[in-house]
Amino acid sequence: MLIDGDGVAILSRQKFSENLKQDFGIGTDVTDDFFKHDFNDCLTGQKDMQDCLPKYLKKWGLKHSFSAILDYWFKSENSPNKRLLDYLQMLRKQGIVCCLATNQEKYRTCYVKESMKFEHYFDHIYSSCDMGVKKPDPRFFEVILKDYPNISKNQVMFWDDQLKNVQAGIAFGIQAQVYLDFPSFKLFMIRATQN
Repeated sequence: MLIDGDGVAILSRQKFSENLKQDFGIGTDVTDDFFKHDFNDCLTGQKDMQDCLPKYLKKWGLKHSFSAILDYWFKSENSPNKRLLDYLQMLRKQGIVCCLATNQEKYRTCYVKESMKFEHYFDHIYSSCDMGVKKPDPRFFEVILKDYPNISKNQVMFWDDQLKNVQAGIAFGIQAQVYLDFPSFKLFMIRATQN
């Protein structure tokens, strides 16, 4: 089973860009340049945020250090979906392999693994920055399935809150569902494991 990060395994109240607007009055019209360009390259490991974020911080009028802004960013999005994570542990005990399949840059990947302790909740963490490709590119799923040569595509269940990623999973040949909330996820999984 593949589980998305933000919006599924992580229930952040709002995005970093929204926090910047709320706390510092920096609108998305100002921050979009970073998120649409350099940040996308960070998500696939082509760039390092430490090399590109500081210049944007200056542009945005923030005097925070790189490490301070990461701390502010990551702590604001540290909201694990506890009910989902606990349920996954039950599935793992039943022999179901559960992997995080997420679009993240390397610093947040490290934070998710260590500070949020996701390395204990999942059998494997697949992060776009390590894979060199991000969802919804079909190669994202190809990289993961190479690690499981004895599992056919139709045996894989993928959950994501983004429709475009779910559609990409279906087009690739795996089972995929849009994650709405924990009760509907649990009901689906109970029915699926009973068949």
